[in-house]
Amino acid sequence: GISDQFSRPWPDLSALARGLEIAERVGNAEEVGGCLLNLGAVEHERRNFEAAASYHRRAMEVFERIDHATGRTQATANLAWALAEGGEHEEALAWCDRALELARTFDHAASVADVTDTIASIHLAKGEYADAERRAEEAAALYLAMSAIPQAARSLDIAAEACARWGEEERARAIRQRARSLVAV
Repeated sequence: GISDQFSRPWPDLSALARGLEIAERVGNAEEVGGCLLNLGAVEHERRNFEAAASYHRRAMEVFERIDHATGRTQATANLAWALAEGGEHEEALAWCDRALELARTFDHAASVADVTDTIASIHLAKGEYADAERRAEEAAALYLAMSAIPQAARSLDIAAEACARWGEEERARAIRQRARSLVAV
């Protein structure tokens, strides 16, 4: 998810809302979409997943209207992530499929990795451990191909958790070791 990619504290929600107001007033749709994505990210960080999903839906509509491929891809991926975190697993999986389609169409590798990681988390939450492990390993490989080491380690942690819940302790230990070796460098 996007909040994991930044180490800075989130800005004040009111400042972002003011930015949205200004972008809407001047009629800059791309900036409106960006503000909506940022507002959704803040609400997600605050664990207000319903509000986050609402902002991401709005951003998706804006980016679709102006045919902004990257924005549309990011908004769709973020919507899936917010729904997944909010426990709306089936709806989240449907949006994940759409986000993967967009990300692959527009060759947006980071979104492919993020959405694959989200899918792994959904499978883990649903008790579908084999699918969770497989998708988490896939996400880790995608992240490693982009040198996104912390994200790869996080995906491997999901794979290890899936193995542990599945009763595959030895495999879980080996995967955890791989994750630790990535971040120990």
